[in-house]
Amino acid sequence: MGIIHPENKLYERTKKGRTIQVVDRRGRRELRFGNRVVQSALNLNNPDSLILSYTQAMAAGMLLNPLAARILHIGLGGGSLPAFIYRNFPQAWQVVVELDPEVIETAYRFFGLPLHPRLKVLAADGGDYLSQCRDAFDLIFLDAYLAEGPAAAMEHQTTLGNIRDRLTADGWLINNIWGGEPLKMEWMVSRHLAVFPRLYSISVGTGANVILLGGKSPTPLNRPRMAEQEPLLSRKSGFDFSPWASRIQSMGKLIP
Repeated sequence: MGIIHPENKLYERTKKGRTIQVVDRRGRRELRFGNRVVQSALNLNNPDSLILSYTQAMAAGMLLNPLAARILHIGLGGGSLPAFIYRNFPQAWQVVVELDPEVIETAYRFFGLPLHPRLKVLAADGGDYLSQCRDAFDLIFLDAYLAEGPAAAMEHQTTLGNIRDRLTADGWLINNIWGGEPLKMEWMVSRHLAVFPRLYSISVGTGANVILLGGKSPTPLNRPRMAEQEPLLSRKSGFDFSPWASRIQSMGKLIP
């Protein structure tokens, strides 16, 4: 029999059929949506660290453009990734779009999300924001999940096209997708390849998360440049980018 670790439930609220829970367990704070799936986690002894593998893999997206000036996030969770970028990439101005105001309140109250002009958080529908926004972003992180899994609206090809249109000429989408179903994974890859001239992936290696990297430019990823930047960014941030940089694999080019 496995060891059962005690939990301390700090917060729980159900509104409009959606449950938000904050639980302390084994030295970390977890955000859940009414089930055992951990949406976000905070190391209570080292709040600046990234402890979930999929969040670490998404952070590797900063290797694509370490000098990114404008970054958009669709989906907030506990805000681990925006907070990491805020602390380690001071040139970046970030916009976070989160559907549920309760999630935003929870991120500020329990997960230490910074309150600063460089990190703007909006309570809005991500799809609506993408279709109406006219700003351009160097990087767009897509991590929009509900209790039952990825937000279906964020998987539509129209949404992916709107994301591409909101990217700068050499911008990138970093998308956390669920790869546990092979047919669904193949379908998602084909949808991305219909929109983005270049597509790469990072296999998280735990669970079934896969991070897709969609480039707006047809120019291939500059791996020598990325290899030069990786140790510099690792030293600067205290986060080891190297394991994730080595996992970036090409998924092909735009399907005509």
